[in-house]
Amino acid sequence: MEKFLQSSIVKGDLKETLAVGDAKLGGLIKEKLGIRCEHNATIQELIRGLRMQMESLLTGKTFTNLSELNIT
Repeated sequence: MEKFLQSSIVKGDLKETLAVGDAKLGGLIKEKLGIRCEHNATIQELIRGLRMQMESLLTGKTFTNLSELNIT
């Protein structure tokens, strides 16, 4: 994840805020990479909505639960 964030955000010179599902993870990302992160109720609701729609968003495969995707 660090390599992805480095190449996509830091080296890409993006000035956006990264939405994170975990406040501690956001703190570590900010500390180590200097990327602004935000964690709030709206972001939590967005993540919940994505999880509920995961199967329709990922075409070509069906999942009986999120553990098959290694997403918790």
